[in-house]
Amino acid sequence: MAEPEEEGRSSPPPQRPTRGPFPTSPPPSSQQEKPDSIRTDTPTYKERGNPRRVVPVKISRDWVDKTALVLGALTLLMLTAYTLYSRHQWLALEATLTVARDQVAAAREANRLASKAIDQTSALLAEENRAWVAPRDSRLELVVGKRPSIVTALANSGKTPALKVIFRGGCGYGPGYSEDHLPALGEPVSPIIILPNLDHVAVPCVTHNPIPQTAIDAIRNGTTIFFFTGTIDYSDRFGGKPHLTKFCLFFDHTVERMGFCNSPGSNYAD
Repeated sequence: MAEPEEEGRSSPPPQRPTRGPFPTSPPPSSQQEKPDSIRTDTPTYKERGNPRRVVPVKISRDWVDKTALVLGALTLLMLTAYTLYSRHQWLALEATLTVARDQVAAAREANRLASKAIDQTSALLAEENRAWVAPRDSRLELVVGKRPSIVTALANSGKTPALKVIFRGGCGYGPGYSEDHLPALGEPVSPIIILPNLDHVAVPCVTHNPIPQTAIDAIRNGTTIFFFTGTIDYSDRFGGKPHLTKFCLFFDHTVERMGFCNSPGSNYAD
C-alpha cells in the first residue's frame, strides 16, 4: 500500500520561460490573428491629437441603388401628376375660351339681329309715315287759235311734308304720239314743298303751236289722243331718301276728262 505523501511537501514550482531574443511560448489566444472571414479594419489605436475614436461607416451598395430607384420613381410620379394637372388646366382654359368665343359669336348675332330689327322698324316707320306725291286732278283747256294747255294739281297723301319736289311735264297730240311714244318732258319746275293733305300745287303744261278747230274736234271725238306725261322727284324727312312718281294721262272723250294710261310701266310710284 502506497504511503501518502507528506503533507508538508509542496509541488515543484513552474518553470520560468527561457529568456532570449524571441519568446519560446506561443502568443496568448486573445492576441492570435483572426481568420479573414471575421477580420475587420477597425484600428485599435488613437490618432495623434484626436482623442475620439474614428469609426468608418460602410454603406451597402444595394441600399444606394434602392434609394436612387425610389427617388426616380417619386420624380416620375411627380412629373406625371404635374403633366396631368397641366393638361387638366389647359383643357379647362380651352373650354373657357370656347365658351367665350361662343358668347362673342352669340353677341354678334344678337347685335346683327337687333340692327336688322331696327332697320326693319325704321323702314316700316318710314313707309307708314312717308310722303306720297302724285297728280290728283288735271284739266285740259282747248281754245281755237291758242296753244292747248293742261293744269295738274299735285297732292301729298302721306303723313310728312314732301321736300325738294321737282316736277317735269310734257304734253302733245297728233298721230305721232301713243302710249309707247309719249311727248318729251319739258324743263323742270323750281323745287317746292308740299305739305300733307293741305296743299294742291298746280303745274301747267303748254304745247308749242296754236290748235285749229279740226284738231279740237278730233280730240273730243277720240280720233286724236291728247297725252300728258311727267315725273315728280321728291324726298322726306326719313333719311332724305329720294322718291319718284311717274305718270301718264290721256284725254278720255267718253268722260270728257283726263284719265291714266293703261300701258305697263307708264304709271309708277316708289
